[in-house]
Amino acid sequence: MKNRTKQIGSAGLFAIFFSWVFAVAPGMGGDPATLFSPFWTSKSAPIFLAKKDTDTPKKEIPTYEKAMREAVNQFLAVVESIDKKNQPKEWKLQQIFQFNQSVRWGPDAQFTYYIFDEQMRLLDCVDFRQFVGKDFYEWADTSGRKPFQLLKKGILEKGMETVELTWPMPKGQFPVPSKSHGQPYKSLHITVTVIVPDQFLEAFEEPYRPNKLLLQGDPPGKRPKVKPATKAK
Repeated sequence: MKNRTKQIGSAGLFAIFFSWVFAVAPGMGGDPATLFSPFWTSKSAPIFLAKKDTDTPKKEIPTYEKAMREAVNQFLAVVESIDKKNQPKEWKLQQIFQFNQSVRWGPDAQFTYYIFDEQMRLLDCVDFRQFVGKDFYEWADTSGRKPFQLLKKGILEKGMETVELTWPMPKGQFPVPSKSHGQPYKSLHITVTVIVPDQFLEAFEEPYRPNKLLLQGDPPGKRPKVKPATKAK
């Protein structure tokens, strides 16, 4: 209603302004087109056009990355709703971790979420419970990259980041080429991340729309306490 009122108010102001121009200008011995020559386009008034930057093409965002962004955005929407509760931070985190244990996303609801703190210490995940509490900031994958350093750097600079890494598949023995996307939730000092193996990226080229989160299973009543931070080898 406020936007509607503003639109009507703006239209009314313009109507009054132009009515005044065409009513007063003839009486002042002037022509409306020249009376406001600095603002009016005429033969005597030069036109200055802003230069368009056509030499820098926009980077096309891959479909899989759009899907990963949307999946994280939807999880963060739930985090925000929990954060609005008048409860201590520890209670909020426990609710988020409990939700994380039950939620899946993707074309076949096969992907899960990883929750890190701001220093890239893993706080909660579904597939690799043995990694909870581990510091991944200095961790290097099989290609020698430190993907979570790059993830943190990109998040600090752009508010989100997508990186390449090698990461084991659930119930898999060996790391495989994968993509990871992460975004922060600053008030709770956490980073929500998804990891997708490259072999599944083609599924996102089809008309897949992650328009909702798919819940599977019941959240566990208890979860292990976060261990003290240890450096990942």
